[in-house]
Amino acid sequence: MKQLKNVFDQLLAGWKKFSSALGWVNSRIIFTIIYVVIFGIYALVRRLIRLIVEWNTAPVSATYWEDKKYQPPTIEVMQRQF
Repeated sequence: MKQLKNVFDQLLAGWKKFSSALGWVNSRIIFTIIYVVIFGIYALVRRLIRLIVEWNTAPVSATYWEDKKYQPPTIEVMQRQF
């Protein structure tokens, strides 16, 4: 009877090590899937919202370039270029 108890104790110890390793692997897999799905959906929604907003708000002109007013080249203008 004592030998049978020792065998079952060893089986239990082995099973605990195996289940611990299996739990570690499963948790990594499950959390990775959750992370990818949640942040993937979040990124898609953000991108769609950004595209909709950009599409609905067309710019007034093609560029924001402002033409510089012409100043004749004098010494005072050259000394204060900026």
